[in-house]
Formats: sequence, C-alpha cells, structure tokens
Amino acid sequence: MEHGAYYLKDVLILLAAAIFVVAIFRQLRLSPVIGFLFAGAAIGPFGLEIITDVEQKSYFAEFGIVFLLFLIGLELSFRRLLEMRAYVLGLGGLQLMITGFILSFVVDTFIHNFEVAIVIGFALALSSTAIVLQVLEDRGERLSQVGRVSFSVLLLQDLAVVPLLILVPMLAGNEASLKEEIFIILRNAFIVIAAMIVAGRLLLQPILVLIANTKNSELFVAMTLLLALGASYATQYAGLSLALGAFLAGLLVAETQFRKQIEADILPFKGLLMGLFFMTIGMGFDMGEMFDDVYTIFLYSAGLIAIKAGILIGLCRMFRLGWETTLRSAFLMSQGGEFAFILFDMAARKGLLELQIAKELLLVVTITMAITPLMYAFINRYFKHKYKQKDAEVSIKDTEDLHGHFVICGFGWVGENLAKFLATDDVRFVAVESEASRVRVGRDMGIPVYFGDAARVEILRALKAEKAKAIIITIHDSRAEVRIIQTIKNTFPNVPIIARAKHIDNIEMLKKEGATYVVPEAFESSIQIGKLALRVLGAPESEINQTAKVFREKSISLDEFSRQEED
Repeated sequence: MEHGAYYLKDVLILLAAAIFVVAIFRQLRLSPVIGFLFAGAAIGPFGLEIITDVEQKSYFAEFGIVFLLFLIGLELSFRRLLEMRAYVLGLGGLQLMITGFILSFVVDTFIHNFEVAIVIGFALALSSTAIVLQVLEDRGERLSQVGRVSFSVLLLQDLAVVPLLILVPMLAGNEASLKEEIFIILRNAFIVIAAMIVAGRLLLQPILVLIANTKNSELFVAMTLLLALGASYATQYAGLSLALGAFLAGLLVAETQFRKQIEADILPFKGLLMGLFFMTIGMGFDMGEMFDDVYTIFLYSAGLIAIKAGILIGLCRMFRLGWETTLRSAFLMSQGGEFAFILFDMAARKGLLELQIAKELLLVVTITMAITPLMYAFINRYFKHKYKQKDAEVSIKDTEDLHGHFVICGFGWVGENLAKFLATDDVRFVAVESEASRVRVGRDMGIPVYFGDAARVEILRALKAEKAKAIIITIHDSRAEVRIIQTIKNTFPNVPIIARAKHIDNIEMLKKEGATYVVPEAFESSIQIGKLALRVLGAPESEINQTAKVFREKSISLDEFSRQEED
C-alpha cells in the first residue's frame, strides 16, 4: 500500500506541475515544452528534490513519444507529399542533409568520434515542430508562404526521425559485430514494416468500419490506443524502436476516412504523456552546472542558430523565395527540436553518448527553443516597420510558390466559411476581396486574403490562377460574377470554375458564360436541411443520400454537379 501511495504522490506532483506550467506559459504565449522542461528541473533531484526517482517516471513518459509519432503518421498523406514535393523533398531534404553533415563535422572536431558526431549533427539539424507551428498559429500565419515553407521542411524532418531512431541502436552495437547488427536490424525492419503494411491494407479499414458502426465512442478510443500501442510493441519485439511502430500505424490510419476522428481521440493522451516525457528530461538538468558553464552553453546555442539559419537562408534564396520569407523562415526554424531530446536520451541510454555531453546538448536545444518566439517577433517587427503597410491594403506577395491551390474570389460569409472549411483539411488556397474591412477580418483570422478586384487579369496572375486547381467564385452579385468568369475564360481557359448562384434562374446563364460547376445557394441549403430532417427521423445514411440525389436530378439539370456530389 505504501509503495502504491509513493507512486500516486509522484503522479499527483507531475500532474499538478503540468497544469500549472501549461496555464502560465499559455498566458505568456510561450511553448509549454519549455515550461515542462523547467518544471522538471525545478521538482527533480537537482532542484527542489520533490521527485528523485527519475528512471521509473521515464518508462511511463515514453508513451508520449509513441503517441507523438502516431500523430505525425496521421498528419501525413501521399496527397500532401505530392502537393508539396518541391519543398518537402527539395528544400527539406537539402536542409537536413547539408545541416546534418556540417554540424557532424563541427562536432567531430570537438569529440573526435564521427559515429557519435553523426547522431549529434543530424539530431541538431531537426527543428521543433511544436515551437514553429505554435508560433505560426499564434500569429495567424499557418497558411502564409512562411507557413507553407516551414511545414514542408518540418514534414521531411519528421519523416527523417524514423531512420534516425533505427540508426542509434545500430551505432551503439559493438564495432566487431556492427555489420551483422545492421543486417539484422534492417532485415527485421523490412519484415515488420511489410507485414504491418499488408495487414493494414487488408484488415484495418474493415475493422474500423465495424467499430464505427457500433456508434460507441469509448470502443473507438480503445481501438485507437490498441493500434498505437500494438504496433509499437510489434516493432519493439523485432528489436526496433517503439516510435517506429507508432509512426507506421499512424501512416496506415491516415489513408482511411477515420483519420480526423482518431486524431481527435488521441490528442489528449499525446499532450499529457509528452508533457511527462519533457518533465522527466528536465529532471536530469543540473541548473548549478549550467550556471557554472553558462557562457559555453550560450556560445554553442548561438553557433547552432547561426549555422542552421545561414544554411536555410542560402537554400531559400536558391528556391527563389523573397528576402522577407527567407529570413523569417530561416530564423523560425533555426532552433533545435523536441526529437533531439528523444535521440540524445536514447543515445545516452545505449551508452553511445556520454551523459555529461547529452546534458549540455539538451540545454543548448532548450535555450534555442526558448528564444525562437522572441527572434521571430523581432524579425516581424523589422519588416512591419520597413513596409509600413496599411492593414487593409495587403499587397499580393509571397504567392510565387503556389500551385495546385484554390483561388477564392470573394470573402463574404460564404467565402469565409469556405476558407475555414479548406483550412480544416490543410488544403492550400488564397482569397481575394475588394472590400477592405473584409480583408482585415480575414487577416485577423490568419487567412491569406488579399485586396483586389478578381475581374482584373493582373490580380488573378498575382494569385497564380494559371496554376490553380480551380477558381471558386463566392460573391453574390451576378453581374460581377459574370465579369470574373469572362476574365478567367479569356485568360486561363483550362482552369475549372466553381460558381455560386443565388437563384436557380442564374444557373444556365453562369454555365453559358463558362462556369464548370454551378452551386445553387438556396436550393442546396434546402437539400441540406432536408437531409438533417431525415437523419432526425433515423433514416439510413445511404437512403438519405439517394433521396437527395434523386430530388436534385428531378428538380434541375445539373448532371456534372450531380456526378461530382456522388464522387
């Protein structure tokens, strides 16, 4: 009983510290990751000594790594990789390889062990997904060009974590048996990954459909946990890392229609357990030693930021990005990342990395993460002062990388909700609006809305309309809508046009002008209300959809639109 009370006390302390830290750091608009690290240092054996048995807590906290990799797998999809392949594979791949090898050579000059230097160099080459995405979210820039560039580079880095997790155990083996060790690990990795992919393709979708049909949310959550933990156990049993299995499970689930639901189910577990993981890392910080060597730690931190930012500046310019996007992206991703904590912790446990070096590196990563929001705010203030631009008259810039996106013409009520809908699934788009107040509203929400008249060719060219997947017209003025359609058909004849019609009477007119698809606003609203009414009656979903399809086809001649709705 006393033994159980001992663990319960530690768990209560960790939970209380987590709640306190998240509340304080959210108010300060700082990443909770930094707070977790410092909270761990405060309550750990080198701080107030409230918790002294760090080893026992680290095993529990490793589940946070599992759920983090599971979520990263969920966020990936082949569609997204194809859409951003130039930045993901080009910019992201070059950043990782160049930065990783340069940092490895720099580290090797100090420790004279290239195998260890490779682990350190590539771990430091990774940036913090948590910090970068939070900064972009807080400033409403997730959908901006900086957001697109950053997300692409981070996506490649997240993918690179998987081979790095395999590399560390390989290098930790005895030098005499290293070739045999590499062969065994690669063989096991191939067998396990192939088996999981085959099983996932054949069994995962039917099982998830079966569980979803029970309409039991608790059972669905339990299945999500079973997927993440079961896959992790399978890879660990094969001599690989827990995180690899979780990543593969997430990747397989991402190809199903249940991705969003599972992501929502797993998010609370991931956040809590990742917090515990970072707190256990923080417990290993000896703040006394850090203050004794504070100049060296800050010198290393400045060197890491300078090297990473310098490489990113060169690469961004090579990809023909403007100076503002280049500098903002470079310094936004110049810090170390949370995966460095995982890799350094693993390397220290395997005996590959000396504990003292690991602690110093963790402090360097923590400091660079902590100052990132401040650096980014300073750079933003510099460019804001330089341009002195009115909020309403946002010039159309940072769009040169757009392709396969949607152009939304009009940012009224319909355009705003359409933009929010596309943003929910991370679909790339830009919007143009001629009313200054609506541009301000969109910008305040972090939506890429630009001021301009969509009927002007130069405005559409600036929005890269020729590379767009489609142009969507959401304005309510039929005459203005016709002018926009005519401009598009005359200048970009191959780009599909989706137009909004206020009344059924406008459908044929808009199609005659050149609209590819026409959505009758009031008519479609009545169908959606009718479908909701049938759901209230308890009608099957297939019957509801069939009823709506038949009614639509009988009421108006919209064959193309019906086929699109059916697809």
